[in-house]
Amino acid sequence: MKNDSTGKHYTLCYGMRLDPGTGPEQGHPHVSVRLPNGDDGPMALHVINGSLEEIKAHTRESIEAFFDILEEQGLPDQAPGIGSRLNGSGSLR
Repeated sequence: MKNDSTGKHYTLCYGMRLDPGTGPEQGHPHVSVRLPNGDDGPMALHVINGSLEEIKAHTRESIEAFFDILEEQGLPDQAPGIGSRLNGSGSLR
């Protein structure tokens, strides 16, 4: 795995699951994840409803937005929990 141009190395935590039907999109339950330094940190679970193509498109947009926010706020060099600075919960708004 290559480092970015700054020579820094990061860990991106994510998970996916596809279920039939629809789920509530408004709530974002949180799970605890083990961070690279051994601490536990929160991560929000997001729900996206739609066709497979709609879900893929929304997921791509969300990932792009996540990294756009990081670049705008200059967060990659600040720890702990890059995402925790986005909305106080370790997730993208």
